Amino acid sequence: MAATDATLADIIAKHGSSSSTTWLEHERYRLWRPSMPVPESSFVPIQGYMEKGPYIFAWGDPLVSSPAALPSVARQFVAFAKSQAKRPVWLCISRDLADILGEEIGWCAVCCVNEDELDPGHIMAMTSPLAKGKEGQRLVKDLKKNLSKAEKAGVIISEVLEEWTTDEMRQVDRGIKEWKAGKHGIQIAATSMQPWLDFEHRRYWTAKIAGQVMQLSILIGLGNSPTRHIRSLASSF
Repeated sequence: MAATDATLADIIAKHGSSSSTTWLEHERYRLWRPSMPVPESSFVPIQGYMEKGPYIFAWGDPLVSSPAALPSVARQFVAFAKSQAKRPVWLCISRDLADILGEEIGWCAVCCVNEDELDPGHIMAMTSPLAKGKEGQRLVKDLKKNLSKAEKAGVIISEVLEEWTTDEMRQVDRGIKEWKAGKHGIQIAATSMQPWLDFEHRRYWTAKIAGQVMQLSILIGLGNSPTRHIRSLASSF
């Protein structure tokens, strides 16, 4: 059974990771679902992946309702890749899945990336004038300097709480196009920066100067966690 965009977006929001938020880009990612039942998951698991040459690149953990479903899903996905005469490679996965692939399936795992979490309230407190002279100020020195420069330049940062205007969307699209045009050499990215996917589960912030969008931040809520994943930043529109 194929997952519609709305269904997939809802499942990602409830059970996904920062990696699975990219699967909505259908021109880049394909979706696989196991053919054999996985009773440990309350819904049919989903795995997003890309193909290149003799390889299948699975991006992020499969979507499941419980980690107990991961062993069955992992084995079925590996079998699927081999049935296509492809070599599976799993990227940006959790410790749970890495342990399963390494200990139960005999793979090698390499830890080369890390996902950090920031508490915005803590950052606000650290950059407050009331924090002057307190421990940790050295760590936010550059941030405070940049905030001061932005304030002097007339930058206004605000969350987009109403519908985007056509002009604002054009500014963002034009800025992303120009940003991409300025990139040279081999580019490796999980996302192609499509800001208008899945409005329902995303929050948008803009930085404007004289009404022109100069920077965009998109935050995506995942599961029951209060944290938000930063999907894309594009500056100097």
